[in-house]
Amino acid sequence: MEEVVPSNVINSLTARSFNLLVDESENHPLLNSPDLDPDCNYFNSLAYDSKYCTLHSLSQDLSTLPSSLSVMHINCRSLLPKLSEIKDLLHLLPANILALTETWLEENQSDLVNIPGYQFIQKPRDTSKGGGGVGILIKEGFPYEVQANPLTSFIFFEGLFIDIPLKTGNTTIGVIYIPPGQKLDEFTGEIDSHITEILKKSKELLLIGDMNVDLLKMGEHKATAEFYNCITAHHLLPLISNKG
Repeated sequence: MEEVVPSNVINSLTARSFNLLVDESENHPLLNSPDLDPDCNYFNSLAYDSKYCTLHSLSQDLSTLPSSLSVMHINCRSLLPKLSEIKDLLHLLPANILALTETWLEENQSDLVNIPGYQFIQKPRDTSKGGGGVGILIKEGFPYEVQANPLTSFIFFEGLFIDIPLKTGNTTIGVIYIPPGQKLDEFTGEIDSHITEILKKSKELLLIGDMNVDLLKMGEHKATAEFYNCITAHHLLPLISNKG
């Protein structure tokens, strides 16, 4: 499972750096200065820490944080049988946004998702294929707008994007699901184009979901390395680096 977050939210990145014209550093101080190298300095003040939490410990931690936006994600693998569990989860952790993948819903089943205090939007998979599907539970009264791009335009992944107006600027939140067996290089090309268009209008972008990408294999799998290079080129950082 892969989740991607804006670089100003995560607190760490280990960047690779290189020297240009090593033998002539004295003659090219600007090219070889570590003080000016973005690879050395863009993420140099970040301290990454990711820990496992119980629901109760996380609830205590979040209760002390003044935040205007809180987001969670669940790969639910059939939403309807798990509605009572999700109700309990949101009672304990009342996030503004709960992104859902593998909802296994049809277009006419949206009304069956009834969570007190939340409204539900979804993009189901083509009914001829079954399974899949993505959705978002949004706290009532929380402002949002479904992104204007056609929701059926994605070819290599399933996705639903909303825009959130905040005081600091517009933030786009996207929930993504890549079915197993999908060609990663094709997804990378498509999401790269979509991210480029989003960031022309939004100040921040948060991608959430199950992307079925194991970033621990970057060193041995070209398509995985290209995906990682794509998201970091847009100043996005992975929160979870391996499938879970």
